[in-house]
Amino acid sequence: MDVKTEGEYEITGTLHESDNSMIFRAKHSASGDEVVLKQSKSTIKAGLYNEYNLIKEDNSDNSIFLLTQRGKIPSLVRKFYPGKTLREELLANKPGVDLFFSCCFKIISELQKIHSKEIIHKDLSPENILIDHENDAVHIIDFELNFKSIIKYAIY
Repeated sequence: MDVKTEGEYEITGTLHESDNSMIFRAKHSASGDEVVLKQSKSTIKAGLYNEYNLIKEDNSDNSIFLLTQRGKIPSLVRKFYPGKTLREELLANKPGVDLFFSCCFKIISELQKIHSKEIIHKDLSPENILIDHENDAVHIIDFELNFKSIIKYAIY
């Protein structure tokens, strides 16, 4: 695998590519910390700024987290979470009771944490749920399209 150095980060692989962004696995050149570097495919910054501001509110583990630019393209740097997406897990293993019970309640717990902060995840899919068997954890990722709810109560 080729390692490309881009400023402070060495890109070690591509994790995902969508119409709007590229997501890379990278290492911080000085510390060696593994990170995820999400780079917009355009100079429009709105989606990454939205994701940055939502995640900034809950950077509870004080991990590497910043909004930067690589060239003239906006980039978001955040902690790397090991594991496979739920989609990859479903394709690699026969879905069944074991997978259901090992993941279901952890996914619900993560969603409860997000919703308790009045954040609505508008792109929840098997591709945006990471299953980390090594640390017995689930992570919900990709907050680019999400928003914080400002309507708390509806009066009829």
